[in-house]
Amino acid sequence: MPEAAPSKTTIHLLHGEKDAVIPCRHTIDAARRLLELGGDVTSDILALAAHGIDDEMVARIVTRLKSHVPRRLWDEVR
Repeated sequence: MPEAAPSKTTIHLLHGEKDAVIPCRHTIDAARRLLELGGDVTSDILALAAHGIDDEMVARIVTRLKSHVPRRLWDEVR
């Protein structure tokens, strides 16, 4: 599990729910831990994806990179 979260970096986690190699629970647990540490993290579990990167996952990555507003920017405007 992460012991620290970067202060100026967003971490985008994506995982296939049907991954038979690495359980998606690890992604969920890592995301929760990063949030507990004050990190900026997104986590997507794709229901039909297995182990690997498919077209749906690539599309989700592109969407996250284009649309995510980093937490530190939200904190600055509060």
